[in-house]
Amino acid sequence: MPRTLVSLGSNLGDAATVFDAAIEKLRRLARGGLLQVSRRHRTEPIGGPPGQAAFLNAVVGFETTLPPDRLLAALQGVEAAHDRQRPERWAARTLDLDLLLYGDEVIDQPGLRVPHPRMTFRPFVLGPAVEIAADWPHPETGQTLGELWERLRSGDDGLLLLGDDNGVVRRWVGEIRSSVTINDASAKAPRLTIDAQPTSAQPGPGDTPPSGPRLALSDCAPEHWRDEVLAALDCVWPTGPR
Repeated sequence: MPRTLVSLGSNLGDAATVFDAAIEKLRRLARGGLLQVSRRHRTEPIGGPPGQAAFLNAVVGFETTLPPDRLLAALQGVEAAHDRQRPERWAARTLDLDLLLYGDEVIDQPGLRVPHPRMTFRPFVLGPAVEIAADWPHPETGQTLGELWERLRSGDDGLLLLGDDNGVVRRWVGEIRSSVTINDASAKAPRLTIDAQPTSAQPGPGDTPPSGPRLALSDCAPEHWRDEVLAALDCVWPTGPR
């Protein structure tokens, strides 16, 4: 029976009460009603409209009989039950549920990407996740969540941008490099690396998948690339690059 990881986030209304109710709803999706639940973490918002309140974040793990598409629909139903609105990108929300992992499956369908394409560079996701699933291997990198968390905390890895090597992305990354500044003299300079393989390519036998924080540019529209990368840099170097 597949095991799944789901992240929770809320920064609108009474987040603690919303979490209590949402976790009980998620319990109904779990085999035997058994959930593993991380601690709740208070984090500052990254990206999106200014002036938002801090988020409450957590991760839950459970086994389920639902296939991935039905599980996603069930999660969206829980969001809707808590009046989730989407007025603009990365806006404040009453409840955000993301399907992070579903067993060892790699899924790339319209509206459903598993593993979650941004989980490797989001400390507010990886931090709670390692509390309950540190030994779970990431299906694409082969590293455990605990290993990914330690690499993210160390700040030694640059941000790996996954995208087709078509020249356009490279020129755009050059513009981003020139616009990033360091506000903290002790912070490490950001390193942006392009994986020349198409984002849809799977590692072949004997290949070592790219490791460290990853951002797949194919998961967002080109007009959002700049915001996506700068938000990712804020996650990887929270006191430095902007």
